[in-house]
Amino acid sequence: MFLRTNDLGRTKERVASDLHRLINDTEELLRATTDYSRRRIPAATARVSKRLDALKDSLADTPERARNGYKRASAATSTFVRTNPWSTVGIVIAVGVLIGFIGTRRR
Repeated sequence: MFLRTNDLGRTKERVASDLHRLINDTEELLRATTDYSRRRIPAATARVSKRLDALKDSLADTPERARNGYKRASAATSTFVRTNPWSTVGIVIAVGVLIGFIGTRRR
């Protein structure tokens, strides 16, 4: 129901891995252009282009997944509040007391 932290962790790892590979391929492209090796430049350029496309694809659906996660969390919160109004009041009071306690201890 909620957006799982495992899903977020895997997404972060995938994006980090894609960025790392893109950096490596870009460095190789720079080395290839420095060497002026005509046969290495097209292969390196194609790899960098492929990595960029993969990174764009992996980042393209991130806002949509975040929006869907927010909607699911909002719906679950709304359902909880409607079915447990007194528990919600208790939780809000407890959080308010905790914040008040922490705020007065720092001064």
